[in-house]
Amino acid sequence: MDQKGEVRTFLERWAKTTQARDAEHAADLYLRVPPALVTFSDGERSEDWLDIRVRLERDFARSFIEHVEPHDIQITEPSDDVLLLSYAYDLHVRDMWGTPKVATKHATMALVRTKDGLRIASAHFSST
Repeated sequence: MDQKGEVRTFLERWAKTTQARDAEHAADLYLRVPPALVTFSDGERSEDWLDIRVRLERDFARSFIEHVEPHDIQITEPSDDVLLLSYAYDLHVRDMWGTPKVATKHATMALVRTKDGLRIASAHFSST
């Protein structure tokens, strides 16, 4: 699979698990060993796979995610096994009162090729 196809497949999976608020499958996108390093948009960091999963569960429980739309995707391939990915994404949500909101966020990731596909080794999520 070509680099763009690989990233497109990964981002579709990332968006699908986020939109479904599926913490179990979303956490599977992260490396377990060595553990991934993630900085969430509120500045909180996690270096343990289980902590990442718990954080995803907590974040997904806060609102109903209607649609996740990645865009402005930039890819760099420093080696055969690593991709650096930077993109913006629009997060269409409804809060606990049903009020629709759209937030544009930014993500940067170091992705590692594994036998099971791309996995997140490091990620930083921020609000713009």
